[in-house]
Amino acid sequence: MPTDMPSFDQAITWTPEETGWTGEVDPGWMQGRAAFGGIVAAVGLRACRSLVPPDRRPRSVTTSFFAPLGAGPARVEARLLREGRSLSFAEAGIVQGGRLCARVQAACGADRPSILALDRPPVVVPAPEDFSDFWRMDRMTDAGL
Repeated sequence: MPTDMPSFDQAITWTPEETGWTGEVDPGWMQGRAAFGGIVAAVGLRACRSLVPPDRRPRSVTTSFFAPLGAGPARVEARLLREGRSLSFAEAGIVQGGRLCARVQAACGADRPSILALDRPPVVVPAPEDFSDFWRMDRMTDAGL
């Protein structure tokens, strides 16, 4: 990863405002003319999670992409759709230039006791800094593939 490119966490941290967040995707997180879908989804999910209690983790996330999120300023607005005793539903819309680029819907739920018992140890996953750099096929987007 280039040293001047923001981390993933920095890339999805937008500036809070009275009714939402504003930001823009760094060129390093673009694939040709549009942002990588994971960045777009993560920006929306972060907005949704800001509306629900912190003990409620995402259990289901759906992202619909309507238009490319390109270079330049954009805005995300989120709203709580429903909140029950242990489950919250939220959605966020990401808008750029007056056009809806993506909508993220999340169901976030609290942990609850279970009679299921797993007899296997958890999978050990390397720390992010131990993974190799993400490679890109720059010519793929230029060729329209």
